[in-house]
Formats: sequence, C-alpha cells, structure tokens
Amino acid sequence: MTFKPVDDCPYCTLEAVSELSSPISRVVVKNGDGRVGVVSTSGALSPLRASVSPSLAAKLGSAVLWVDQAEPSAYGGKGLVSPVSVGVSPVDGSLVEQVYSASGQLLGQADLVTDPGDGVPALAAAALAKSTQTPGRSGFIPVYSRSRARVFLVGGSGASGRDVAFRPLEVDGQWQDVPPGQITLGTPVAATFNATDGKLWIMDEIGGPWGTRVARLLTVDPDNGKSELLGQWPRLGLFEQHYLRTDRDGAMLLFASSKKHHLNAVVRLELADGKLAPAGFRIRPRALALPPVVDAVGYWLVTRKPTGKLDVDRLEDLSLLPALGLAQVGQCW
Repeated sequence: MTFKPVDDCPYCTLEAVSELSSPISRVVVKNGDGRVGVVSTSGALSPLRASVSPSLAAKLGSAVLWVDQAEPSAYGGKGLVSPVSVGVSPVDGSLVEQVYSASGQLLGQADLVTDPGDGVPALAAAALAKSTQTPGRSGFIPVYSRSRARVFLVGGSGASGRDVAFRPLEVDGQWQDVPPGQITLGTPVAATFNATDGKLWIMDEIGGPWGTRVARLLTVDPDNGKSELLGQWPRLGLFEQHYLRTDRDGAMLLFASSKKHHLNAVVRLELADGKLAPAGFRIRPRALALPPVVDAVGYWLVTRKPTGKLDVDRLEDLSLLPALGLAQVGQCW
C-alpha cells in the first residue's frame, strides 16, 4: 500500500483517487443507510460506490457504526499504516471492519489477506484483528484514534461497568477497560481523541438540582484513567446535536447544531495553565446535515437548505469572532 502527499496539502498522507477530480481528504460513511462518499480537498462530496471492494460493500448496508479517524491528518504515530475508518457493532461494541484506502479503492480487512502486489502482507498481518472477543457494551460513543491505532468505546452499558473500553488494532488485540478515574461519566453526548495531549475529550450530561440537567466537558487519560473536569453548564436545550473535533494545532472545537432553531455554532477551546479558555466563537444559519470534518487542509461543513439540498462549505479558516468567556460555551447547550 503506497501513500503519498497530495499537491495542495503537503502534510496530508492521503492518496489521490483517479475517479475523483480532487484528492481524498476524508472518507465519509453515513451511519445507518450505508451510503459512502469522499470529501475532496476542494470540498466536494463525491460518491464512491464504484471504488468500494465487494467484501467491504457487503458490510456498508448493514447495521454498523462507521467511525472516522479523530486526527485531522494521518501524519503521526501509527497513522500511515492504520485504517482510515473502522466499523463497530452497535449491539455489543465488537470491531467488525477496518477500511483502507489503496489503489484508488476503499478496501476492507478481508481484501488485505492476500498480497495485492505492493508490499501489503506485513501490514495485513498486523491489521487484520481476528479476535472474536467482544466488550459486551451498548449505547456508547465510538472513537477511533488512527495515530494510536486504537478504538475506544465511551460510556454506554457494559458487563464491566467501566466508563471507557479500548482495543488496539493488532492481531492479538483484546478489549480492555480504561482504569476508573475520579469522575464518574454521565450520559455521553460527544467524544473524540486529541493526539496532541493524548487524552479523550468527552462531553456528557448528568442530573442537576430540582430536576435540571447539567452538561460537562472533561478529559480522560486512556493510559491511566485520570479524569479532569474542565467545565460544566446548565443544559439549556438550545442545540440537540454536538460534535467534538481536534483542530489542526491541537486545540478543541465544539460544534453544536439545532434543527429547531436552524442554527449551528462552533466554539474553539484552549487550555491556558490547565484551565479552559474559549478562544473563538461563531454562529451560522442552518443546522448541520452531516458531522463536521476537520483535516489538514481546513474545515468541511454541510448544512441543508430550505429546499432540502445540501450546501457544502470548504473553509480554510472558521473566521471565528472573539469569545466572551466560558458563559459563551454554555450557549452551545
């Protein structure tokens, strides 16, 4: 499998696909209905049905949670030899598929069993992950770190009762529990992995006084389970969908979307002396139609017009306005 940087993204190790007018930036698999697309560096969402291997195509229509890489780029750690996406069972959390990009196709793990002629056998042996062990967990948020070649299951109900489980993408990889930290996780709302600080960033929701709900933002170190509460706010119910994304410089982006109010918002979060500090904020019209993408080129936001058609914005910069403090984070709830 040969990876090469694209011309307009010198730090991306993503290969060009001849069927597309622009190089691949990110594979997008829409959960539930099996539709597959590719975000190009120009911002276009192109269908990729003709370039999906038969073994992988058979799974795309099944009830699988498809999880994209958490990192903005494949450059770093084990990223170059790790899959671009993984498939997880929503029933028990087991790892059911790994998606690779090679030779202008999307390939499944079964396609890497034999040598396609470009030196893949060693990679295939390390990535096939045949273990039949399952974590026995449901109702979780899946997170995939390409740089660490690990899959995390955040929250949900499981046999172990622990907040987070993980599995390395190795031949003998086994599901393990992250040690419990000082903070018990509530209902998970969004989660991602930040390769810059090596921590899981998690948004959850817990019960507050007098029947209210409280939204929290915390980090969990997957190596030792140490957890840290960064902030908490009243759950206002203004936005019903939330996403956490690592920015290109390691800062955290919180995206919020509201179908009811036809809005989407983003706030950039940084840590200053260990304390959460909002560094930018912006509200835009229309709710997000697909999860936002952050890659080495920039940002990809898809909203739905009143006519029902998708509006794709490929941005080099989010053009954020100055944030007014932690209270502005609370407006995203």
